[in-house]
Amino acid sequence: MGFRWFAYVSGGEGEPNVITSYPRKWIERYVEEQYLNVDPVFRQARRPGPAFLWDFRDPKMARSMKERRFFDDALSADIRIGVTVPITAGFGRFAMFSLAADEPNAALEELWRNFGDGVNQAADFFSAATSIPSRNVTPLTTFGN
Repeated sequence: MGFRWFAYVSGGEGEPNVITSYPRKWIERYVEEQYLNVDPVFRQARRPGPAFLWDFRDPKMARSMKERRFFDDALSADIRIGVTVPITAGFGRFAMFSLAADEPNAALEELWRNFGDGVNQAADFFSAATSIPSRNVTPLTTFGN
């Protein structure tokens, strides 16, 4: 498919729950630097809307020095480009599904161009499957421990 990693994030009050294949060192850095408070992808995905493409190599994405440092650290971890789907959740809850790559590629562009709705549907399905109460989901703050 052209993606190297995925992340599914859900939450409401308190710390979000995360299921991800991102490298452990990146997760540890993300928690250590409290990037949850800086990450523009996370901020945008918390609002209802369509799937969106992001590219950390784009200097226009950074709106502050903290965001620029976040992008630089992500780039150092080879996280460069991806697609994120905000997932509609009720009762003050949110969810999102991201696919990320270390390099732009034709498969990513084709997925975005031709299958945006399908990515949204897959994210909704994943959200429903992971909301089963018996699932063990780890809070983001415990990944580095």
